Amino acid sequence: MVEVATAFAFLADPRNTQLWFATAPLVEPISGPLFEGMTWRLAKTVETRRVTPLCMAVYQPPERFVWETRLPGLATNHSWEVRLAPGTDAGTASTISMTLRLKLGPVDQLSALMAPARLRRIVALRAQRALERARAAMEAEQEVGKGRKPESRKRGGRPPNRGRRRH
Repeated sequence: MVEVATAFAFLADPRNTQLWFATAPLVEPISGPLFEGMTWRLAKTVETRRVTPLCMAVYQPPERFVWETRLPGLATNHSWEVRLAPGTDAGTASTISMTLRLKLGPVDQLSALMAPARLRRIVALRAQRALERARAAMEAEQEVGKGRKPESRKRGGRPPNRGRRRH
């Protein structure tokens, strides 16, 4: 089990993004403490096709943080809200929830109108997969802290890409 404050510190820190959130590395290193309004950029990947600017829109340790993309123009932007809560009884696991919201650009608005249920399922699945990677990454960090070598995990604990084409 991971304490809420420890989980929050790990998950909210953009320096840990490759371990649980995204395959893209940071464009520039981040130094100093985390704070609401801080910004960083993730490198271009085959999937994103561009550098992705992000912002810590909300920072309320150890309960809640929100990351948002800040793509210019008509692009679709994402918002990830992560909430953490301690277990209700002594010895019970902490709860981590993630809500992914899309601020749709014009093209994606048309797609959402044509297949709203599919879009909701995709968004929910992306959030669930990110939480699964977060759990795996925190467990691996705990193993390292205990002096044990963690299991080897491809792409920071992500499950293998199934159904995605590689270029």
